[in-house]
This record gives sequence, structure tokens and C-alpha cells, in this order.
Amino acid sequence: MAVVAPTTGAPLRASEINRRGLLAGLTLAPALAVMPPAANAADRWEILHARFERAAEAALTFHETVYQVERERIDAMAGEQPPLWFEHTTRSGQTARFAVVPGKQFPFASPLLDRLHDEAAANWEAWRERDDRVERDPRWLAVDREMSRLWDVENDARVALMHEPAPHGRALALKVQLAIANDDLWDEDRVALLEDVRRMAV
Repeated sequence: MAVVAPTTGAPLRASEINRRGLLAGLTLAPALAVMPPAANAADRWEILHARFERAAEAALTFHETVYQVERERIDAMAGEQPPLWFEHTTRSGQTARFAVVPGKQFPFASPLLDRLHDEAAANWEAWRERDDRVERDPRWLAVDREMSRLWDVENDARVALMHEPAPHGRALALKVQLAIANDDLWDEDRVALLEDVRRMAV
């Protein structure tokens, strides 16, 4: 039931899929509004870079030391998700797999298959009810909110850094590294990198 976070490589619930990618299109105004005055472009870059590094480290540390621990606790309370299928082996030794459709209205040709299906469906429904219940656990909800907040801060810092003109080759290399860390190159990153390359090529 987990996927991988783009920056930290950490598992996420399915409900969090695409959240990080969608945040990439947010405005830069909040991040830039608190940008302290810098003597030059290199100083400004270093400030933004340090801000991103702190945010990324804070998110990663919280994920590894708090979020994962709570996620494992919640998953243990819900138990392992049962499969939405069951198998039946005939007297001839042939095994067939049948899909489980909770609340199905059509019967199988065999009363035995009906019973096996209904048992598997009942197990899955019981797990789903447990999972829904533990997902509302107050301690888990607080941890999940804090994790989302830290990821938002990290993403805002990353967006601000990517949109800051790279003042030297090392900065450009870091921006390329951040951009290609994702499965797909975000449009905003592509535009920022092309602007850097054009400016440095002059």
C-alpha cells in the first residue's frame, strides 16, 4: 500500500500519490517574500541552498524517526490486507484463482465457490473497516499532518532554489541533480535549467 517519495525515497500511503508533484506548480511569492537581502547572486544562492538543505534534512529526519514508526504501528493495528481473490483446487489437481467482488450480487455455478468467495469478501471488508478506523487515530493524524507540513516546507524551498538563477557551474550541477532525481522532468525545472544554460552560454 506504499509508494516512494521523490526526494527522500521513503514509503508513502496511496492517498499521498502525486501530492509532491502537484506542489511544484505553486507560486514562489511566499518563499521569496522572506528572502533576506544578499550582497550578490552567489550569496543569494547560498542562502536559498542552505534553506533547502535544512528543510530536506528536517523532513527526512522526521520521516525516519517518527513517521515510519507511527506508520508501522498503524499498519500493525490494521493487519495485513487480505487479497481480493481466492483459489480453489479441484479433485483433478487443477487450481484456479477467482476475483473477490465485495457485495457481489451474482452467484457462482458452485455453492462451494460461493462460500469461498463470501468468506474472502468478508475478510477483506473486516480489514477495510479496521484500516479506516485506525487511520483516524489522533496520534497518527497529528504525525501525518506534521509530515505533510515538513514536505511542504521542503518543496517550497526546492522550488525557490530551482527558480533562482545559478551563479556558477556548481549551482547549475546541483539544479540538474535535483531535476533528474524525479521520474519525470517537471516543466518548471526544464524552464529554469534552460534559462541557466542560455545565460551561461553568452
